[in-house]
Amino acid sequence: MAKATQIGDRRHRVTIEKPVTSRGTSGQELLTWETHCNVWAKATWRSSGNKDDMMADRLTVQTAVTFDIMYRDGLNEKMRINFEGDLYDILYFQKPDFRQSLIIVAQKHD
Repeated sequence: MAKATQIGDRRHRVTIEKPVTSRGTSGQELLTWETHCNVWAKATWRSSGNKDDMMADRLTVQTAVTFDIMYRDGLNEKMRINFEGDLYDILYFQKPDFRQSLIIVAQKHD
């Protein structure tokens, strides 16, 4: 059985951002991002989750990271995480302890 996350393990400050669509001066849709919330998280880089791909004769590495946060409602896969200046797309959520913690599996945005 996995060890429960202690409150002191969540020492990384992350910003969860949500997409906002607006109209530009010529009527085109503009996608911008605004802060949804700031939370403390335990960030873990998944050693087996990294994936190497060849695209256009270029090696690309996809880095998977899990963010363990206190449970909170209102998050979805359309949001993203801003962590230490890097952006991460949310892939999916895991809820190991209902209403106590929430694990977000994310991938570094290219």
